[in-house]
Amino acid sequence: MTMACPPVARTLVIAEDPWLAAQISCALAQPGHYLPVVEGPRFLPPEPTAELVRRNNAAARVRPESIFMTGLSDKAFDALTARLASPLKPLIRRISTMAEIDRLGNPARFKKPPLTWGNDRIGIGLLKAVGKAILDYLEMTRSSTAPMKPVKKETVPRVVGSSALKMHDHNLIVLPRALADERTPIIINNACASWHRLASNFFVGGARAYVGTLFPVTTSEAQEVIIKLLHRHAGKPLPAALWSAQREVYGDDVRRPYVATGVYPQRLRIKKQDVLGGMVSRLTGTLSGWKKTLAGIDPNESEKVKAVRENIAYYQRELAHFQELARK
Repeated sequence: MTMACPPVARTLVIAEDPWLAAQISCALAQPGHYLPVVEGPRFLPPEPTAELVRRNNAAARVRPESIFMTGLSDKAFDALTARLASPLKPLIRRISTMAEIDRLGNPARFKKPPLTWGNDRIGIGLLKAVGKAILDYLEMTRSSTAPMKPVKKETVPRVVGSSALKMHDHNLIVLPRALADERTPIIINNACASWHRLASNFFVGGARAYVGTLFPVTTSEAQEVIIKLLHRHAGKPLPAALWSAQREVYGDDVRRPYVATGVYPQRLRIKKQDVLGGMVSRLTGTLSGWKKTLAGIDPNESEKVKAVRENIAYYQRELAHFQELARK
């Protein structure tokens, strides 16, 4: 069965403020169309200009007839405008106030009750209803006189098979963020039942291949499979190498706990390099980037300042550790 995908609207929204993003999405929604909304650049280290490149690429794919930028700082707006291709620049319109957003929508459509069929179909009603829910939530969280509070709190027991990994120092929860300083690593995770959730998390972060387990494995079999994978069969495509390693370890047994996901022709390649020196160099550059980011933040933005300082403290600890290893 073939599933028809709704077309993408020829209108692109680039937004930083979630409140304005929800409002403008409701105003610009079209029946039976996806509305592309892109988050504005934050210029985070180590490669802040890469964010501009990705948003420029997104704009080119949409082939928009109009581009609305809302909630962006002057720095972000100027940088994006300068980066976009010349044919797209006349299409840009900067939206800063709710009054401007209100003039974008069709007044007749918004007078209709939400979740009705009619000419707008139910999709528009859903978007309007969901958008209103987002706005209500944001208004409650921003309120200084009556802040939103939880109605009930309780301790949730640990979920068996959850995706946290016990590391040497702390537990690791893999978030959908760029891995290996914007590189594309191969991930081999020998933890028990490590494939189910973590594979998708690592791929969203930029991994080009991932090897994990479907169910618990013993220490001895885990060691044997990975040694064969990394040594005897290292020159083969990764899935073929893993198949060969498991065939040798398990023989005629149906047990095959390991799964490889990713581009099939991927191989493990070895080259000589100063690994510790490279780590120190990358960590030093990233730490410098975060310090520059902190210097450019308004001190009144306490939450952002706190988050950046936590990142700086993390990179300082990691850098000190690898510098000590490099001296040995």
